[in-house]
Amino acid sequence: MVVAKLRLKEKKRRRGKIKSKTWNVEKLKTEVKQEEYRKEAEEEIKEVWMNYFKKILNEKQAAEEIIIGKGNVVVV
Repeated sequence: MVVAKLRLKEKKRRRGKIKSKTWNVEKLKTEVKQEEYRKEAEEEIKEVWMNYFKKILNEKQAAEEIIIGKGNVVVV
């Protein structure tokens, strides 16, 4: 009887260790995925800002060409 209880306790302890290790692996996988998503989001944000600044620069250059085309040498 005592031996059976000890075996049961040992078995439960081993299961707990396995579950703990499995949990840690899942946690690490989740953290890696979150890091990848964060990097992708940062890249998308950079791309959006770069496109925005390019658009502003193009508009500014177009405005300068119009002003210079009229004979004025005013730079906006």
